[in-house]
Amino acid sequence: MAVDIATEEEVRRIIRLIETNTEIREAVRRAILTDELLELPDKFAKFVESMNEFRASMEQFRASMEQFRASMEQFVESMNEFRDVTEKRLDCLESRVGRLEGGHFENKWKENGTAYLGSKGFRRVRLIDKHTLANLLDDAVDSGVLDSDSENDILLVDAVHSAVDKSSSAATYIATEVSGRVHAEDVERAIRRAASLQAATGISSMACVAGASIDDIARAMAEEADVIVVLPSEWDRPQVA
Repeated sequence: MAVDIATEEEVRRIIRLIETNTEIREAVRRAILTDELLELPDKFAKFVESMNEFRASMEQFRASMEQFRASMEQFVESMNEFRDVTEKRLDCLESRVGRLEGGHFENKWKENGTAYLGSKGFRRVRLIDKHTLANLLDDAVDSGVLDSDSENDILLVDAVHSAVDKSSSAATYIATEVSGRVHAEDVERAIRRAASLQAATGISSMACVAGASIDDIARAMAEEADVIVVLPSEWDRPQVA
């Protein structure tokens, strides 16, 4: 079938009709475009709507994450505060236990130190009370042999015994530091106070540490400096109330 070719004027008239008549323009669009192309505007509108919903969801998620982060920061801060409080309480408890143990073992030593030192090769072991020790040191201070700071340091010793060394029959003093667990500082104090006591009295003085246990560093220091170490097997740690 022959197809008439429209004149230029007819084409222009058709274009004007399409531009001015909505129904004709819609009919032409549907005649020219495929169904897929016709569906694109709706699909794009749905895509835009989905993206807006996704954006809204992401904003909500971001807000939730910010709240979670703030909650976690608050939780971490609370845990740090709890840790600090717990550490302080543990320090207080450790200090309390240390004082309790120290007093407990010091009393044990004053009660039974004569027997403990007797098993270490001494006889005529006698505990010197602090009043007698103070009078002895006062004489050394008055004569200029000892200064007052050294006197006060010696008086802080946990116990001093007079004794006779069985092997040499020589008189001696034994300055003892008592602790639940003997550490290096206990050995150092015992050595220092025994040396000061010997300087004050002119009598050989020995350092001694006693406790339920001793750490490796303290043990090595004691062996090197010939410090007496006494670890009574019956010394159990007291329970904290």
